[in-house]
Amino acid sequence: MILDFLDFIRFRISASASLVSVAGYLFFSPMGYELVFVAMAAFFVCAAGYSYNGLKDEKEDAINNRNSGALSGGKLIYAIPISCLLVGMSVSVLLVPASTFFFALFAVMLFIYSFFRVKRYLIIKNVYTAFGLGLVFLAGAIMGASVDSAFIPYLITSFFFLIGSIISDLRDYHGDRSCNIRTIPVVFGREDAKNILYFLLLSFFITVLAFGIHKLFILLPFVAAELYLIRADRPDHAHLFGTLAVLLMPLCMLF
Repeated sequence: MILDFLDFIRFRISASASLVSVAGYLFFSPMGYELVFVAMAAFFVCAAGYSYNGLKDEKEDAINNRNSGALSGGKLIYAIPISCLLVGMSVSVLLVPASTFFFALFAVMLFIYSFFRVKRYLIIKNVYTAFGLGLVFLAGAIMGASVDSAFIPYLITSFFFLIGSIISDLRDYHGDRSCNIRTIPVVFGREDAKNILYFLLLSFFITVLAFGIHKLFILLPFVAAELYLIRADRPDHAHLFGTLAVLLMPLCMLF
């Protein structure tokens, strides 16, 4: 039952969002007690959005082996995303108002994504997801910086998530194709999707070096690994390396 619950709230994705928000905080601020609230707000807001998304995407998630199992079905299940949202936003009000605003905006974007099934709209859904998830980085960063100072790191981080979303689509190609979900790999084919990823991965590498943001250099070896694994037609492993990069982001911000 516990494992079903953790799967339902997409624990790994929510924990990753929490780490991204922590990375944003540490990018501009020293270690402080607010870090706990930043992490909690990101986790629960993300859990709210992704658990709601799971209720809307049960068919394709089942094909892609991400069904929520025993917790799926029934109106009572909607209490979980609602409760997670209330917890996340309640914690966020302990932060500066700008941070609360970006967490609220992130929540709104997550629910709009699922309710209107933005996943159906080619390319838009990738950009929407990437820059929406980047908001948790911005919500953490804004604790110690102005929006102007945090904007470029936010854009670069969102660019990384954009690449990750297309890798996810490549990984989920068969399930999305069966459900007529118009993703880049489904519409343009796997090979053209891989070519797009080659271009984006190389562009990301050049962008980070060009801006010289050393705290984001930790992402570059993982981007190189993703490039190799996409060429080897292993999008599942490439996605894993993207996840590992997110896990290490907060650690890199300490230096």
